[in-house]
Amino acid sequence: MHTIIIVRKIKMSKFSILCDSREKKPFTFASDRFSSHNNTIVTKLDQGDYSLVGYENIACIERKASIEEIYSNLSSNEPRERFYREMERLSSIKYPFLVLAVDADQIMTGCEFSRASPVMIMSMLLGICMKHKINVIFAGRSAEFITYKILEKVWKEIQENKNPL
Repeated sequence: MHTIIIVRKIKMSKFSILCDSREKKPFTFASDRFSSHNNTIVTKLDQGDYSLVGYENIACIERKASIEEIYSNLSSNEPRERFYREMERLSSIKYPFLVLAVDADQIMTGCEFSRASPVMIMSMLLGICMKHKINVIFAGRSAEFITYKILEKVWKEIQENKNPL
């Protein structure tokens, strides 16, 4: 008895990344490590800081660039309320991510510009993960690379399934 195996090769076209125009120091995705995408388009995004062209309502990444930004967003009433509203909007996305350009140890060390408790800040971040089903990534100095790899992985998933919803 012979077995026939059919291998289906899917040609992955390159993708384009969207970057919110309000990002203060946007990722460039310029090195050779980022060769799978065509370009980065700067535009106003309704939610998040990074997404894929044509799939803004499927994949979205909110980035926090520094320990100061994280503490600022979570320790004061008005910024915290705004941040929670952002997370609520993000929770409607199939692939929602919060990429932090710090590691967990930095969160737990605290921020010299805030009197907020590191335990409270970490609890809030974990609460966002649990309540809103948002993937919280402590990316540290690899935030640009991890953001790119998330978008690349989502793009491949979309291409392989042709129906990401």
